[in-house]
Amino acid sequence: MVLSDCLPPMMPSFQIMGELERRCRPLLGTFVEITAPHEKAIAAGFATIVKVQSLLSAHDPVSELSAVNRLGHRRSVTVDPWTAEVLQRALFWAEASCGAFDPTLGGLMAARGLLARNDSLLPLDPQANWRDVHVTNREVWLDRPLRLDLGGIAKGFAVDCAIDAMRAVGVQCGLVNAGGDIKGFGPEAWPVTIAMPGSREPLAMVELQNAALATSAGHDASGGLDMRHLAGASPAIASVTVEAASAMDTDALTKILVSATLKSVVCLGLAGASALTIFVDGRVIPFELKEPTA
Repeated sequence: MVLSDCLPPMMPSFQIMGELERRCRPLLGTFVEITAPHEKAIAAGFATIVKVQSLLSAHDPVSELSAVNRLGHRRSVTVDPWTAEVLQRALFWAEASCGAFDPTLGGLMAARGLLARNDSLLPLDPQANWRDVHVTNREVWLDRPLRLDLGGIAKGFAVDCAIDAMRAVGVQCGLVNAGGDIKGFGPEAWPVTIAMPGSREPLAMVELQNAALATSAGHDASGGLDMRHLAGASPAIASVTVEAASAMDTDALTKILVSATLKSVVCLGLAGASALTIFVDGRVIPFELKEPTA
């Protein structure tokens, strides 16, 4: 059975195994669908995602991330362990990719109309970047005024946490799909179809078992990938799909690969990930890596 029509276009589709319950809710700026054997597990997954959203939303003025953006250049801000964990991993990928992944692009996104402005944060320092963000234990501080946005990694983290919550209530299998950030577990694989953006022509099938998958895809006027919120995105790329153990890592890695940086393969190796890049001219290039996870 293919995903329901409530999901955005150009995302992977999966098949439902056996007699499972499935629910869909608008969260994380997209539609989140959870599949599990019973409602208790689904409720646990959604509750966890709601918590992550309340902590890390760049659009919510009362979120912890917004507090860091307002105050972090004046003093250190104590945050929830989950907030600290995501920030630390975001900085890890920023360093590993030499800035191709940069969680401080929130100011640029606001200037382009992709993120709501917040006058209390202006003027932002135009020279600010990920190196101006520091996290020690649960303390976060900024060297200069900037705007963090974790949209490129927090959705994957929410999927990881939802899966953990579902496992904690004792179910043997389950799947979470947050607008293309997918993670599944259980004794059987979840078949996921990767399609060409636009035409929806099936190009590859992934047997997803106890792993995560993320896809970044979209169109601009020329038919390329619309990733205006990413610096240096290649217009030749139609979509990027990454598979790894962690949804948080696959989420970040898709953003690194669309920039076509020389560090892409190195970053995939750090996560023990594999990837599939689809170009607008129809080329499909896979990367299969088995290096140890960092």
